[in-house]
Amino acid sequence: MDKRKQPHSIEHRRKIGEAQKGIPKPSVRGELNGAKNPEARLKISLALKGKKKSPEHIAKIKLVNIGRKTSDATKLKQSIIQKTRVANGTHHLWKGGLTKLHKSERKFIEGTLEYRLWRKSVFERDNYTCRFCGKRGGVIHADHIKPFCDYPELRLAIDNGRTLCVECHRKTDTYGSHKPT
Repeated sequence: MDKRKQPHSIEHRRKIGEAQKGIPKPSVRGELNGAKNPEARLKISLALKGKKKSPEHIAKIKLVNIGRKTSDATKLKQSIIQKTRVANGTHHLWKGGLTKLHKSERKFIEGTLEYRLWRKSVFERDNYTCRFCGKRGGVIHADHIKPFCDYPELRLAIDNGRTLCVECHRKTDTYGSHKPT
């Protein structure tokens, strides 16, 4: 009988096991290949930068993932992790804090009684007439002359408001994303 095909004795297996203590075993997930080694991960990511996957590779990935579904528990965990990252500033889209008001904060202010009274006062002062074209009634906006986000102290100042129709409001420098730099 060939020596290579003979099974190891129990004593020999024990000696092999003792000799290998402390040596990490290769994992299916590739811990020795860099999955948990930051330097190896960096080398791999730098090597892959700029390289695109071939259509065949993409097709293989799609085949492997057919039928895979993320469980509700996993989705919940991922949601919690993402919300935590956003809250503590470690989310990948975090830009170091916004200097302008968040939309949710602006919506909150627009829902207050003070803001609604400011809006009504501006409309009444201008007699519900557009300051630019003179159109009366219809859909009108109470526009801030000095931008809402840049001048928090003037948000509710009636002197900082004017009545504009939708068409004229869109033509202003400060409408939506046309803000001057």
